[in-house]
Amino acid sequence: MEGKKELMAHVAHQCICMQYMLELSKQLDVDPRACVSMFFSRIQVADLEYKKQFEDEVESFKERIRKRAAEKLAAAAAEVEEEERLARLGPGGLDPEEVISSLPEELQKCFETRDVKLLQDTIAKMNPEEAKYHMKRCIDSGLWVPDANKGASEDEGEDIYQEASVERMEEAQKEKEAFEAKKKETEKKFKELQSKLTQDPEIVQKDPELKQELERIEREKQELKKKEDELQKKERHTPWNVDTISKPGFAKTVINTKPSRPKEEDLTDEEREQRMKDF
Repeated sequence: MEGKKELMAHVAHQCICMQYMLELSKQLDVDPRACVSMFFSRIQVADLEYKKQFEDEVESFKERIRKRAAEKLAAAAAEVEEEERLARLGPGGLDPEEVISSLPEELQKCFETRDVKLLQDTIAKMNPEEAKYHMKRCIDSGLWVPDANKGASEDEGEDIYQEASVERMEEAQKEKEAFEAKKKETEKKFKELQSKLTQDPEIVQKDPELKQELERIEREKQELKKKEDELQKKERHTPWNVDTISKPGFAKTVINTKPSRPKEEDLTDEEREQRMKDF
């Protein structure tokens, strides 16, 4: 294990020698110490088969030592690796190395470059459920700490996801506003052309450029219709949360209360009489 191969070979040879001496003492029924010189004398004059058997025993023993040493080294390395892995575990019990290797490439790049803005942009482009899943794993592994000063709590785990959600909604709103502006501009041009056609139905034949412009606007209207359908579909599939439903007109709560009644002593005689009649 420590690389002392020569020492191992020497000790292995001695062990097999002692084993042979013990066997010899059993055969002769004498004290093992009396067999030391006898064994070495015998091994020197022994035939080739006996020597080969002895050498094979030595080599076999050394091979068992090597195998056992390799097993112990592997076990020690595995133990060290496990200790390092346990030391790396994040607050949720996940290994950051395993988590980062399982992330999509674009998210891996964010953590490798430590770019928070890039991380927020990447999360904003992802599917909400997928983004939430990956960020939860990043927090549990310690790759992302929502608030390094206060420490992460259960609710803080979704901070980055919520930031990305707000950013995603802002982008969607900008996209919608840009679409509305484009649609309004196209409608205006189309109405102008219609007005010209109403005044002179043959103007298209007289002005080829006007005809091309009319065809272009017609194509634009079709594309805008497709874009409008896509935006509506996208809006329908956007998950509702506090950021999407808290819009003007729904931010005020009115509590119904019982109207106040005048006190008995404040009533006039006529009012008291009318109250009794109503009763």
